[in-house]
Amino acid sequence: MEHALARYLGSGLRLKIVQFKSPMKIYGRTIGATHSPYVIAELSANHNGSLNRALETITVAKQCGADAVKIQTYTADTMTIDCNLPDFVIKRWALEWVQAL
Repeated sequence: MEHALARYLGSGLRLKIVQFKSPMKIYGRTIGATHSPYVIAELSANHNGSLNRALETITVAKQCGADAVKIQTYTADTMTIDCNLPDFVIKRWALEWVQAL
């Protein structure tokens, strides 16, 4: 499953395993050490703001066995720092490199 999603999403796939001390239920399904894993795919920002891309990704996640999808949205200004210090300024060579991709 991990490899199929990685091929579809690119390198944005992350896998995190969480164990709980006692079983819990999500929509009537028991989750715990003695039960099948509950797989949550993370959509993150891989949809690039496209609803169609998000829906396609969710469909593929389900086909790959995901039980749920974590979705988040954000705008770049909420995740960036307004700073002109050298470490935060994009160098001309970096811009040229990105444009060449």
